[in-house]
Amino acid sequence: MNNLFVDYSNVAAIYVSLNKPALGEKFIQKASKLKAQFPKLIFPNNEITFQNSLAAVYRLQGKDKAAIDVLNHLVQLQRGIYQSENTQAIAEMNALYQLQAKDQSIRILNENIKINKLQLQQNRLGLIISSLAVILLIIILFFLYYSFRQRRSRQEKEKVLLQQQLLRTQMEPHFIFNTLSAVQSFMRLDKKENAIKYLNRFSRLLRSNLELSRENLVPLNEELETLENYLILQQMRFEDAFHYQITQPEDQDLSAVMLPPMLIQPYVENAILHGINLETGDGSIDIQFALSADILRVTIKDSGKVNPDIPEITHRSLSGTISRERMQLLGKKASLQTTKDPTAGTTVTLLIPITY
Repeated sequence: MNNLFVDYSNVAAIYVSLNKPALGEKFIQKASKLKAQFPKLIFPNNEITFQNSLAAVYRLQGKDKAAIDVLNHLVQLQRGIYQSENTQAIAEMNALYQLQAKDQSIRILNENIKINKLQLQQNRLGLIISSLAVILLIIILFFLYYSFRQRRSRQEKEKVLLQQQLLRTQMEPHFIFNTLSAVQSFMRLDKKENAIKYLNRFSRLLRSNLELSRENLVPLNEELETLENYLILQQMRFEDAFHYQITQPEDQDLSAVMLPPMLIQPYVENAILHGINLETGDGSIDIQFALSADILRVTIKDSGKVNPDIPEITHRSLSGTISRERMQLLGKKASLQTTKDPTAGTTVTLLIPITY
């Protein structure tokens, strides 16, 4: 429609240039009808061509006033087109500027994001390095603390072992002194045969003690054998003034149970010397062993004094003092408990830590 509208206007302009206003007016009318039929389809620039041709037709026809009105309308139309184009150009420039500004903002934002990512990576790397340094420091401190604890524990253990050995060396002369006293008693009473038997068994017991004294821990079966030899010697010394009974743990491999040597014998000695009446000849010593996890429970019970009217004489046993000190060195699991009954004697309960 625009092409046909422009063609009508141009043909009219050609007839005007040929000085044929009637024919020019004819095509002007055709263009006007087309414009009236499709007013919204005509472009503004094509309207300018139409108005120029219409003004030329009016001028050629001598209608100057109509030509001037058309030209004034043409000026207004051109001004409106210019303003519209100018407004559109400004809008396009503004849109372009805003688009460029947005692009610039997006570019700056992307650069800031990259910078933030780099800073975040650096911070993360610094945090990882700091964390690793802290973990390494903790590991080193823990290792040093653990090494210190191990060294201290080892030193404490060695100290305890040395103290145990020192106390055992203090007990051996005490034990030998009691034995020599018994032999001297036999010799004074002219009981040479008993003295020989006593010395024979004592030599075996002393050899066993010397072998065990080299060890920090000994099997329970060897300790029981040594204890029974000692009880036999004491029976010989006091001419069977008492009898004894040893109850061992059942269904247990006693050779696998390890405990400190010569720890029970002093309490048995104390029960014989101070817990029974040796003059009557009917004293009794009952020794029971029981295993529970890593604890050996030893119960030593004597029959007590038969004559309650005889005042009890307080006796401070050297071997008992040494044994109590040895028990204290065995740790918190070790304990010693003494229960006295005027009619049933004294019961000593030992809890001894053991190993397998």
